[in-house]
Amino acid sequence: RQPLLWNFTMSNHRDRIVQLSSQNDFKQLKTYLTQHEDIINQLDADNLLGSLDPRDHSLGYLFILHTKLSASHKLGSDVNKQNFLNQVVILVERAVETQIRLATVKFAAIIRRFAEILIDIRDPIRGIKTIKTAIVKIRLTSESLTPCHSDLAQLCLLAKNYQAARPILDSNILEVEQQTQGVTSKDYLTYYYYGGMLYIGLKNYQRALDFLKTALTVPAVTLSAIIIEAFKKYLLISLLVRGELVPLPKYASSSVQRLINVKILNPYQEFLNSYTTHSTDDLHKCAQTHSEVFHKDKNFGLIKQCIQSLYRRNIHRLTQTYLTLSLSDIAESVKLPSSKHSEVAILRMIEDGEIHATINQKDGMVSFNDDPEQYDTNKTLERLDKSIEKSKELAHKLQHLDEFISTNTVYIQRTLSSKNPRGFEGEDFMTDASSVEKGMVMKW
Repeated sequence: RQPLLWNFTMSNHRDRIVQLSSQNDFKQLKTYLTQHEDIINQLDADNLLGSLDPRDHSLGYLFILHTKLSASHKLGSDVNKQNFLNQVVILVERAVETQIRLATVKFAAIIRRFAEILIDIRDPIRGIKTIKTAIVKIRLTSESLTPCHSDLAQLCLLAKNYQAARPILDSNILEVEQQTQGVTSKDYLTYYYYGGMLYIGLKNYQRALDFLKTALTVPAVTLSAIIIEAFKKYLLISLLVRGELVPLPKYASSSVQRLINVKILNPYQEFLNSYTTHSTDDLHKCAQTHSEVFHKDKNFGLIKQCIQSLYRRNIHRLTQTYLTLSLSDIAESVKLPSSKHSEVAILRMIEDGEIHATINQKDGMVSFNDDPEQYDTNKTLERLDKSIEKSKELAHKLQHLDEFISTNTVYIQRTLSSKNPRGFEGEDFMTDASSVEKGMVMKW
């Protein structure tokens, strides 16, 4: 009699999901599924999922798959990995956006476990397409951050498929919804940390610097391992982009601002000091002294690039003093092994647009020239127009965000409380649980 009752119950729930879905009454369906979650938890989830089509029953399929995941977690067991992976792919490929956006937190939890399993079985590349599709379906705009962003970035990083993440990374994030999207500070931090590493792989160092800087400005009371690793890369990328450590914004946490003085970062501090002396010999010596640390941190590749960038910067400094110079003199001045090495370095700098020069192969002389671009072509004007339009659009968005924050009830209450020491009690608005998720600024 028990199997008959079991089948009857499962049939009832399936019929109710189908009925409410066909009536497009998804809010009522969500209420129904939430109220009966414990009962559905006891049913055969795989059979129930097999009887539903995500194209018509996206919300029901999502809830049942999440219930299956929660049940296995409570029992201390794990789902059938391959079966679960296939079910997630079916859900993502066939799901209707308007339905799954009613339960984005549960959907994000499913995608998170999907990514974790792929990492466990060492097959990260398998999930890249699926998670990219998931992001597009649940985000409200291309400027919205979702919990799935960090999952995609991590998989692309592990798969060494940096280019696959670029369409998502290139979209500037202006909206972060904690309540509707379930985005936590860890999601935010890891997305910008992984994103910075992906841009390093793509050799887009300016963008990598921007991402790492954003990661370092996440409100923090204590330092996490991710913050420390992000700062190490931030320091090295700063040298590649600017030739010096780019100061962090004033709104970065005081604990992060003081990072450069942390003992664990002493090798990086020494490397920075050596770089600013413009001495390639000192820089080589420092890199050799702390090579074990740099290798352990997996930053030795960046260290080598910084050393090469110093040679290029030293050559660039010569262009500000001399009009002509021999290849051998350049090699001697910047401590390159030979004139052949200086010729290769100069040719690369000319190709990258870093300097404007011509090399006379007969006498080995280099003539440094002024920038030939007059910036008066139609192409330049088009670029200027695009930049102006982009700036106007950004200014409009900033004004809109400013108005939104200025009228936000929580912001107004905290601002008023800050003027009253007895009511404020020294608490920071950015760490208040009413405006930021509890545990948001703690260690991860």
